[in-house]
Amino acid sequence: MVELDFDRHTLFVREGKGRKDRMIPIGERAVRWVMKYLDESRPHLVLGDDDGTLFLTTTGESITPNRMTQLVRGYIEASGVPNKDSCHVFRQE
Repeated sequence: MVELDFDRHTLFVREGKGRKDRMIPIGERAVRWVMKYLDESRPHLVLGDDDGTLFLTTTGESITPNRMTQLVRGYIEASGVPNKDSCHVFRQE
């Protein structure tokens, strides 16, 4: 479960990896892109009842953590960055 606070530029992730809660700062540019996604793209992806899941597949289902890792790895590889890590490369502890 993710809660967005656009005013404070944060995401609050409940029971993420390791069942830990995390407060994640996000930049202004990321906030604008998430707002654009919520306004323009996500409404077209919702099929049936909307449970509030932030990121959806083209079939209206929740994106799984494994799928997110696959996507991020693909983007990292396409960028030419030599690191082949997962989504967690972006997290600071």
